[in-house]
Amino acid sequence: MTRRRTTRKPSAPVRASEIGEYLFCAQAWWFRQQGVPPANRARLQAGWSAHREHGRRVAFWTRWRRGAAVLFWFSLALALLVLVWNLLG
Repeated sequence: MTRRRTTRKPSAPVRASEIGEYLFCAQAWWFRQQGVPPANRARLQAGWSAHREHGRRVAFWTRWRRGAAVLFWFSLALALLVLVWNLLG
Protein backbone atom coordinates (compact mmCIF):
# COMPACT_ATOMS: atom_id res chain seq x y z
CA MET A 1 0.00 0.00 0.00
CA THR A 2 1.46 3.34 -0.99
CA ARG A 3 0.97 6.42 1.11
CA ARG A 4 0.82 9.83 -0.37
CA ARG A 5 1.52 12.69 2.00
CA THR A 6 -0.86 15.57 1.50
CA THR A 7 0.39 19.11 1.33
CA ARG A 8 -2.53 20.57 3.25
CA LYS A 9 -1.39 23.52 5.29
CA PRO A 10 -2.55 23.76 8.91
CA SER A 11 -4.01 27.20 8.19
CA ALA A 12 -6.02 26.00 5.15
CA PRO A 13 -9.78 26.47 5.56
CA VAL A 14 -11.78 23.43 6.59
CA ARG A 15 -14.53 22.55 4.12
CA ALA A 16 -18.01 21.51 5.24
CA SER A 17 -17.59 18.17 3.47
CA GLU A 18 -14.46 17.53 5.55
CA ILE A 19 -16.40 18.17 8.76
CA GLY A 20 -19.14 15.82 7.59
CA GLU A 21 -16.59 13.16 6.71
CA TYR A 22 -14.90 13.54 10.10
CA LEU A 23 -18.20 13.33 11.98
CA PHE A 24 -19.21 10.24 10.01
CA CYS A 25 -15.91 8.44 10.55
CA ALA A 26 -12.89 10.15 12.07
CA GLN A 27 -10.61 7.29 11.10
CA ALA A 28 -11.61 7.50 7.42
CA TRP A 29 -11.00 11.24 7.55
CA TRP A 30 -7.54 10.70 9.06
CA PHE A 31 -6.63 8.10 6.43
CA ARG A 32 -7.72 10.52 3.71
CA GLN A 33 -5.55 13.26 5.21
CA GLN A 34 -2.59 10.87 5.18
CA GLY A 35 -3.21 10.00 1.53
CA VAL A 36 -4.05 6.35 2.16
CA PRO A 37 -6.28 5.12 -0.69
CA PRO A 38 -9.48 3.29 0.31
CA ALA A 39 -9.21 -0.50 0.22
CA ASN A 40 -12.85 -1.12 -0.70
CA ARG A 41 -13.07 0.70 -4.06
CA ALA A 42 -15.72 -1.68 -5.42
CA ARG A 43 -18.09 -1.01 -2.51
CA LEU A 44 -17.47 2.73 -2.75
CA GLN A 45 -18.26 2.69 -6.47
CA ALA A 46 -21.42 0.67 -5.82
CA GLY A 47 -22.46 3.19 -3.15
CA TRP A 48 -21.84 6.14 -5.47
CA SER A 49 -23.87 4.43 -8.18
CA ALA A 50 -26.71 3.72 -5.76
CA HIS A 51 -26.74 7.33 -4.57
CA ARG A 52 -26.72 8.61 -8.15
CA GLU A 53 -29.65 6.33 -9.07
CA HIS A 54 -31.57 7.38 -5.97
CA GLY A 55 -31.01 11.03 -6.89
CA ARG A 56 -32.38 10.38 -10.37
CA ARG A 57 -35.50 8.72 -8.94
CA VAL A 58 -36.06 11.58 -6.49
CA ALA A 59 -35.69 14.13 -9.29
CA PHE A 60 -38.13 12.19 -11.50
CA TRP A 61 -40.82 11.95 -8.83
CA THR A 62 -40.32 15.59 -7.84
CA ARG A 63 -40.94 16.65 -11.45
CA TRP A 64 -43.89 14.25 -11.69
CA ARG A 65 -45.43 15.67 -8.50
CA ARG A 66 -45.02 19.24 -9.73
CA GLY A 67 -46.58 18.32 -13.06
CA ALA A 68 -49.51 16.67 -11.29
CA ALA A 69 -50.02 19.78 -9.15
CA VAL A 70 -50.01 22.02 -12.24
CA LEU A 71 -52.49 19.71 -13.96
CA PHE A 72 -54.71 19.71 -10.87
CA TRP A 73 -54.81 23.50 -10.59
CA PHE A 74 -55.35 23.89 -14.33
CA SER A 75 -58.24 21.40 -14.20
CA LEU A 76 -59.75 23.17 -11.21
CA ALA A 77 -59.52 26.55 -12.95
CA LEU A 78 -61.05 25.08 -16.10
CA ALA A 79 -63.89 23.50 -14.10
CA LEU A 80 -64.60 26.84 -12.41
CA LEU A 81 -64.54 28.61 -15.76
CA VAL A 82 -67.04 26.11 -17.20
CA LEU A 83 -69.25 26.49 -14.12
CA VAL A 84 -69.24 30.29 -14.35
CA TRP A 85 -69.85 30.08 -18.12
CA ASN A 86 -72.88 27.83 -17.56
CA LEU A 87 -74.27 30.02 -14.76
CA LEU A 88 -73.98 33.22 -16.83
CA GLY A 89 -74.90 31.75 -20.20
